Amino acid sequence: MARARRAIGRISPTHAWEILFTETPYPYVAGLIPPVVADWIEAALHNGDCHIWRDGKLVSKAEAKHLLVLANGRRDDDERDIIWWVTIRDDRGGPPREEGYEFDADEIRALLPGAEVPRQSSVELPEPEPRRRRVSRLEEMRREGFFKKSGTQQKRAIAWALDEYPPDGNIPASLTSPEIAEKIQQWRMRKEKPRARLAEEPLQRFCRRFLKDYRQKP
Repeated sequence: MARARRAIGRISPTHAWEILFTETPYPYVAGLIPPVVADWIEAALHNGDCHIWRDGKLVSKAEAKHLLVLANGRRDDDERDIIWWVTIRDDRGGPPREEGYEFDADEIRALLPGAEVPRQSSVELPEPEPRRRRVSRLEEMRREGFFKKSGTQQKRAIAWALDEYPPDGNIPASLTSPEIAEKIQQWRMRKEKPRARLAEEPLQRFCRRFLKDYRQKP
């Protein structure tokens, strides 16, 4: 088999296999048969030591763990030599294929025994998207102006929600307005230690309005 040319950039799975198969130095070549080289690439892929692209897009580490690297061989027309090529198959289903998959030549060459890992790989990884903090419904209500003229009952309800369901006061969808009214009563008795409970009917009316506003889609 002809020695692989010094490849740069992205290369096919077969070309990646050729680099390892033809450039592995002595004495590591002992027992280095084509399927073993394919397993070598697969292990590096699953361990995160190299990356793979599919149809021009970088495959995530989680997805890459499902990819199998397969060495395929057939006799040439003279029935003397075996022609080898490499395909990639997803272990979750689908036929194996080579077209559309690519490795990075620098990363593959860095797998060679005694190889020095390049200081700057040609792989350009995408910047991770910043995690966006989910805005609580109470914060949405504040932005929508519900609290511009907040009275005592509203302030008490907000304080209860933040204390009962930290850190954002996210009220469970299963709670009904009578249940919220009772929870506010109990919370007030613990926090403010009043001599008597709040009047039930005004509190119930407020809780119905508050819960309606809270569950209204922004």
